[in-house]
Amino acid sequence: MSGDGDELVDINSADRSELEALPGIGPVLAQRIVDYRQRFGPFRSPDQLAQVPGIGPKRLTALRGLVRAGSIKADSL
Repeated sequence: MSGDGDELVDINSADRSELEALPGIGPVLAQRIVDYRQRFGPFRSPDQLAQVPGIGPKRLTALRGLVRAGSIKADSL
């Protein structure tokens, strides 16, 4: 089963290497996203990436349409 949403990177389950593949996201920002997710829990929407240090309005705009905030399984919390 393949839909348009399958191509989006899920910021709630992506590992560092998947995040690094996004435009403007290098190793440091990828780790900050993972750290934020571990500290505060899953992202409710891609716009919440703006709360990660180093992700400003321009970078957030570039990421829109490339990422989604999928649900997290209860056993991974």
